[in-house]
Amino acid sequence: MTGLPFITDMADPHLVLPSRPAPGFFLASRRTESTFEEIPVIDFTDARSTDPAKRRALADLIRDASINVGFFYLKNHGISEERVANVLEASKRFFALDISTKMELQPKKLDIGKTSNFKGYTALLQENVNPAGQGDLHEGFDIGWEAELPSDAPVFTKTTSGAMSGTNVWPSNLPGFKEAVLAYYHDAIGLGKLLFPLFALALDLSEDFFDDKTTRPAAIMRILHYPPQSSNVDAEGRQIGIGEHTDYEASMMFRREIGTLTESASLDRVGGLQVKNAAGKWLDAVHIPETLVVKYVMI
Repeated sequence: MTGLPFITDMADPHLVLPSRPAPGFFLASRRTESTFEEIPVIDFTDARSTDPAKRRALADLIRDASINVGFFYLKNHGISEERVANVLEASKRFFALDISTKMELQPKKLDIGKTSNFKGYTALLQENVNPAGQGDLHEGFDIGWEAELPSDAPVFTKTTSGAMSGTNVWPSNLPGFKEAVLAYYHDAIGLGKLLFPLFALALDLSEDFFDDKTTRPAAIMRILHYPPQSSNVDAEGRQIGIGEHTDYEASMMFRREIGTLTESASLDRVGGLQVKNAAGKWLDAVHIPETLVVKYVMI
């Protein structure tokens, strides 16, 4: 799964791999006992190396981060800053639309011929991942697999079956939005295809083990907007952007940005993404420019 939040509040009790498995078996996840204090940064350059030893060493770093933390930063991942800037600009234009226009893209507003699942717009407070919460203070837009097509081609391509199947829906009055989003989506899919051989090596499997299992991506991309909250409100008076929760994907990639900043604000001051270690301590996942945050969940 690929996510592109402006700010993300989330936690994970770190579903990870157990110690060395017997090759050829999928692994049930377990909770790590690690009381880590920081999230590692992994350089992804060697994922494209022709040297098997370098790819193996990178896989070992990913394995260690997955077992001991459950999260890692990825630098030199290959998605250009120009691509990121384009999708961020398009995303800001989308969320600036009036609410009535965005609500027309809600799945419940669409007839079954356009979508059979949850793709489309999610309004503020519509989701509530923590039953004890009052609703998650974010709005979002979801898409799934769709080929990059000319703008005059059909607006969707249904390629998968099951919960992640169904067609994408797009705003009709936002030129360039679809193209920018799909361009980023396919770059992220390409990155995911580079990650899976490393996951296989980390499991002592052949690098091509997942090739025939990932031919029809069910990856979902979420573009999320977390509106700012007044700094004059104390912590207890603020609303959570997204409640404490776990996830279920093989992996998740985040790119975090700020939509609007005052001159004195900074991304680290705004914060957002947090992770929790086995001791129950919440740690800030501070912003590192030009990196992705990867959350390994389970295979």
